[in-house]
Amino acid sequence: MVNLVSMKHRNFRGQSWNFWLAGWTIGACLLGLVTGAQAATYTLYDGAKNTAPSLQGWITVLNGATQTVGGGATVLDTTVGGDVIQAGYSRLSQPFSLDPKVGYTLGIDVQLLKEAHASKDRAGLSVTLLGVDRWGVELAFWASDPTITDRLWVQNDGRVSGKPLFTHGEGTSFNPTTKVVHYDLAIRGSTYRLFANRNYSAPILTGALKNYSVFGPPYDRSNFLFVGDNTKSARGAFKLVKVELTNQAIGF
Repeated sequence: MVNLVSMKHRNFRGQSWNFWLAGWTIGACLLGLVTGAQAATYTLYDGAKNTAPSLQGWITVLNGATQTVGGGATVLDTTVGGDVIQAGYSRLSQPFSLDPKVGYTLGIDVQLLKEAHASKDRAGLSVTLLGVDRWGVELAFWASDPTITDRLWVQNDGRVSGKPLFTHGEGTSFNPTTKVVHYDLAIRGSTYRLFANRNYSAPILTGALKNYSVFGPPYDRSNFLFVGDNTKSARGAFKLVKVELTNQAIGF
């Protein structure tokens, strides 16, 4: 994952990309729509339905991980196989084009239940969001680390000197483990802002958008979304409650 040579760490990851496409049904699954004067919010996953993400329009790869559905959420656990298992949920198309010139926001309600990593550049839970131009951000979630205070951080894209592709970038000590947190990842122009629990006056993390497309699939795709464990160098478990997309950059 550090560079193109180390694809064994990130073949999304250790599985061919075609494997992650298996079972995909073309078309956006519009499970909820709320319209406003200037914004529309589309529900991509609703835990209250007590159905798995695969039944709500997501590509699902378990690959030996355990998935538990019920109680208003889906829990995915890759710790059962050490660092070997890669699993998660992807969407290859969205209800609207993710255009940074217009702005858009990913809303996700999630709790990191446990996590461990063998490298400071890997995490047991990642959230990847790429726009129509393939610029976006990959968030990494940690439970803790013995030497680094970050709990939430962003993968570098290798476009800045001294910051190689898929290495530990900017981060925050915000704790993602104590409860289910509502995050808003807002993107507009060349900037992202990450907000927690609808406190739009103070982002917990912000920075320049990244472009990981030099790596190849799936990072060379437009309008791409992934939630899960995509590395063989970490493991984790998380509770997914809700995922939404809004065609407006909230908090800008």
